[in-house]
Amino acid sequence: MPAGTMPLYLLPVLAVLVLLLVAGRARVRWILRHDPDPHPDWRIATFDTARDAFLGGVAFLLVGPLLGYLQVFALLLMSEDLRNPFHPAAHIGMAIFGYLFGGIPALLTGVLAGILKPWLGNWKAQLWMVPIGIIVTGLAWITPVLHEPDPNGWGSLFALGIAAVLGGLPAFLCTRLWLRFTRPG
Repeated sequence: MPAGTMPLYLLPVLAVLVLLLVAGRARVRWILRHDPDPHPDWRIATFDTARDAFLGGVAFLLVGPLLGYLQVFALLLMSEDLRNPFHPAAHIGMAIFGYLFGGIPALLTGVLAGILKPWLGNWKAQLWMVPIGIIVTGLAWITPVLHEPDPNGWGSLFALGIAAVLGGLPAFLCTRLWLRFTRPG
C-alpha cells in the first residue's frame, strides 16, 4: 500500500462525522429557537437530538440492510435462469453479507434521519433521505475502491454505483417506517 493513500481512507469517515456534527448543531439550535418556553434548556434539546439519533440509527441498522438485500434478491430473480435455480443456503450468506457491508451505512443514515427528524414531516421532505442514503452508502463503499483500484477503473466505479443506489430506496422506506412508529418532532 502506498504511503500517501492512508489519509484517503479517512476522508469518507471525516466527511460523515462533520456532516453529523453540523446537522446535530443545527437541530439543537432549531429546537432552542422554536421552543415555546421563554428560557429553553440546551441540555434537553441536546438529549432529544441524541436520543432521536440513537433510535434512528438502531432502527435503520435493523431494517436497512434487509431492504437492501431484498433489492438484490429481486435483481437476482429477474436475471435468474429458472432451469438452474439459486441455492437457498446462498441467500442466508447473501443476507449476512448485506448486514456486514450495509450495516454501517444504514446506521449512519439512521443517525442523520434522527437528527433531521423535525424536518421530515411529510413524504416530500422524506424523499430527501434518498440522496442522503446514496451519498452515505457511496462514501462507505469508496474505501474498498480506493484500496484496490481496478486497472481500467470501470469495474470499481460500477460496484460503487450499485452499492450507492442500493442505499437510496432503503433510506426512504426506513424513514417512512421509523417515523410512523415514533412521536413527531
